Amino acid sequence: MICGGTGFDIESRLPKEIEECDLDYSIFPNCNTSYIWFSRGCIRKCPWCVVRRKEGIIKPVEPKNINPKGQYITVMDNNFFGNPDWENSIKWLKEINQKVDFQGIDARILDKSMADSLNSLKHFKQIKFAWDDPKDDFEPILEKLVKWIKPYKLMCYVLIGYNSTPEEDVYRVETLRKYKIDPFVMPYVKRDYYQHHYTRYVAHKAIFKKYSWEEYQTRYMKLTTHI
Repeated sequence: MICGGTGFDIESRLPKEIEECDLDYSIFPNCNTSYIWFSRGCIRKCPWCVVRRKEGIIKPVEPKNINPKGQYITVMDNNFFGNPDWENSIKWLKEINQKVDFQGIDARILDKSMADSLNSLKHFKQIKFAWDDPKDDFEPILEKLVKWIKPYKLMCYVLIGYNSTPEEDVYRVETLRKYKIDPFVMPYVKRDYYQHHYTRYVAHKAIFKKYSWEEYQTRYMKLTTHI
């Protein structure tokens, strides 16, 4: 048994024969999805992410075996459309003809043909993308995105607490609200008082839809103690 992983040692790697072998889904009889990679690595070098250091520049890989009991496909690519072979990946997914759950797409490189390919698939969950850097001018991207894909089909990860102010965090979330896209806040430091509460506020959809962030702070945060 090898204990540890990226969180312990960024340079750690699985043995080649293990990395390349098929997946044994019989070990997990209750698993109802297939985990598929069409690429490894990424086109970007985000400072908060280890993918580029771990896997290098993006490169296509052959998808492995699917789960014989699987009901949908979980696409694990770090940047699906950054893969130069993404069109063949779409064809593969269509041939399998199961619902698809993308773990993340890069909205900054998305064009109409890519959006059309997403719309041609059956989706298990919302299509996920990220707006992690508050300095990115995302509104023009969102305007195009909601023209090509219906907003209720979209979910956006929002990293807070990493080189961003609370005002920049609120701006991103409220902009997504304006475009009717579901925000999913991810705190960089989970035990930070503000990050913890802002994450809870956005995640609690009944409260998020009813109250503004200012109202939430008045109603809830003053009644709690610092973590």
